[in-house]
Amino acid sequence: MIGGIEKRNNSQYVLPVTVDELKRQIEKTSPEERLALAAYFRHVTRKDDPAYQAELFRLNQEIDEGKRVSLDQMLRLHEV
Repeated sequence: MIGGIEKRNNSQYVLPVTVDELKRQIEKTSPEERLALAAYFRHVTRKDDPAYQAELFRLNQEIDEGKRVSLDQMLRLHEV
């Protein structure tokens, strides 16, 4: 098996996939799923950036204080 989930002794293991295989799988997804994947990949590439972390922390504090994140803020954080 080249990637996917394999079960051994009632445990699941995620097997590595190639970039080409990921691309082929992504091409099969809906536009909405691709948008969600793009947002996820964008987040993963920035998650260790101190400025991005500070912005997320600030937004979480605002939510805890009862403020909400606007659609514009959400789109800016997840720009593709």
